[in-house]
Amino acid sequence: MHALETNNVNLVLKWITDEQEQKIVPLFNKTYNLKNGDKEVYTLVEKHFLETLVRLHRETEGASYSGLKPAGTTKQIIQMTDKALDEGNVDDFLTKLNSHINKVIQEKYQKVSELNKVKDNSEEQGRAFVAAYVDYTHTVEALHDVMEHDGNHSGH
Repeated sequence: MHALETNNVNLVLKWITDEQEQKIVPLFNKTYNLKNGDKEVYTLVEKHFLETLVRLHRETEGASYSGLKPAGTTKQIIQMTDKALDEGNVDDFLTKLNSHINKVIQEKYQKVSELNKVKDNSEEQGRAFVAAYVDYTHTVEALHDVMEHDGNHSGH
């Protein structure tokens, strides 16, 4: 972690609130002070610091914390957004994202459209239609809600 490598706690403060700084700054300092000591102890303390930082950040999102994820387990979509930021180019990402959204919506629409023609033929086909309809409309509604709001994870 660059902040610990450079002894610059300010690099992590953006991920937490002002109130949470009271917990992180002392823990950061304790962690940094152990950096050149026993490697095993430092590894444990560094992990505790990272877990605390991520837990506090998740609190700011109104989300639960389920522990640190192993490296490389970030969702592909987030890897793509990070790549766009690193490269300073959002166009390729948007092309891929829009293509994927179009594919998903078209598939869900096609399924509900086909079931719409036979929904009254039997209870089984009617229920299949309702399930497909709910899936289709909820997907479109969720996309719309994300676009209409400010993107706040907690929904405030």
